[in-house]
Amino acid sequence: MMQRNSGHIVSIASIAGLAGTAGMTDYCASKFAAYGLNEALRVEMKLMKKNIQFTTICPFYFNSGMFEGAKCSLIFPLLDARYVARRTVNAILQNEGEVCIPWLMGTLAHLTKAVFPS
Repeated sequence: MMQRNSGHIVSIASIAGLAGTAGMTDYCASKFAAYGLNEALRVEMKLMKKNIQFTTICPFYFNSGMFEGAKCSLIFPLLDARYVARRTVNAILQNEGEVCIPWLMGTLAHLTKAVFPS
């Protein structure tokens, strides 16, 4: 990609990569890592003036089987995996840098950390 000066790197992180969740330490750590890796690479490639695109996807729980029994709500229900996949493809095609699914949950995660530091 660097030699061609083009490409697109996609990281599948999670809303759990934006804010720690009790009982999911290992999962949150891996998603924080995916989020941070993409962010650091994006900055590095920009400084090197490389035309490589980056997209980080941060979905809430979705019906993949992995989150069976997860507590969801009417406001934030379990997402459909096909919807998450379609949204991911659209984000790549539109060169979106970060996509939280649903967007409101991502916004709340970012705001909560800014307003209420640990």
